[in-house]
Amino acid sequence: MKGNFFLSASFYIIMLLFASCLWSCTSYEPTDPIPHIVVSPEGDQPIKTQINGKVEGANPALYNLVVYGKRNDYWFTMHDKLYPIIPIGSDFGWVCNLLVEDGESLSEIAIFLIPNGYAPPLLSGTKIIPLKMNIVSTAKHIIFVNGTEL
Repeated sequence: MKGNFFLSASFYIIMLLFASCLWSCTSYEPTDPIPHIVVSPEGDQPIKTQINGKVEGANPALYNLVVYGKRNDYWFTMHDKLYPIIPIGSDFGWVCNLLVEDGESLSEIAIFLIPNGYAPPLLSGTKIIPLKMNIVSTAKHIIFVNGTEL
């Protein structure tokens, strides 16, 4: 009886070790890339009225962008005050109009990749971007601006 128990226990231990080796030795590579936002480099050019870039790893038919700019410690909707959604082109490119007046500068720009159908909040001078944007968005890109240059 002790011999059978020992064989059964040994069998299960060997099977457990084999399974764990298979689990740890198998590498996982996702089939879909993780969506992310790429902003075109501006070099030493001051931020004027637009920024642009590409979205990688996301279907343009399923996502849009929304951009917020921080000026004087307050966040504002960029692109269009009443309709902030920025479509992604079939070439994965996008362009955002920056709503800044002459003499104004942005200290930060926040870009969110959001699912189609989501209505992002319109910001007109709030201290923080609503937490829901971090929850709803698939990707986020923050640009810290030094004065008026990237």
